[in-house]
Amino acid sequence: VAVASLHFYLAPQRELRASGVAKALVRCSRVGREHAYVVLAIIQRIVAAHPTMFRPHLKEFYVLASDSTWVAQSKLEILAFVASKKNIQAILTEFRQYMQGGDPRLTAATVQAIGRCAVQVGDADVTLKSLRGLVSFLRSPQPQVVAESVLVLRNLLMGPHAKLGKTAGGEVGGAMQTAVKVAARLLHTAERPITDPAARACVVWMVGEFADWLPQIAPDVLRRLAK
Repeated sequence: VAVASLHFYLAPQRELRASGVAKALVRCSRVGREHAYVVLAIIQRIVAAHPTMFRPHLKEFYVLASDSTWVAQSKLEILAFVASKKNIQAILTEFRQYMQGGDPRLTAATVQAIGRCAVQVGDADVTLKSLRGLVSFLRSPQPQVVAESVLVLRNLLMGPHAKLGKTAGGEVGGAMQTAVKVAARLLHTAERPITDPAARACVVWMVGEFADWLPQIAPDVLRRLAK
């Protein structure tokens, strides 16, 4: 672990990628839970700067049922960093399995990872799939999942494909409109209105930014907020 850190901070990029550091760290992460905490933290630091180093080891970062919450969240963050156009389908398929579990913390962390993948890959098709997924997550009975979905949605609406949404261009634009309308209803007519302060602030921003899409909802949302 110390040698890997030394390579990361001092070795030229070409030598770092050819050094076998990624393979060694992945192997060390399997030794035990105590080692996993330290090794995954180092991998997170390296993968943020050199994501290609860990793409060959994609499946090593799939979340296991025995993983602690911190380990699972670390793996999700690493998967988001290594996401590319070539492997994004495999990653999203894996994420769908996590969404079917009963752990709201893992589900919420997975929602965050889906949003980061969409931003990382920057592909319209991935953005479209992410938006469609977020619409279903916004209807979740778990408040934490709904709140995270709203935060991720705002990030996507501020991303490179936002212009498509504002002009209602293509499938991405349509999906953005649907997602914004569903989010606005969380403050308008939802049986379980959103209560998370950050998520509520995001919905208010959406209502103001995309008021043209909400001619009947936006005024009532603002009226309710003013009470």
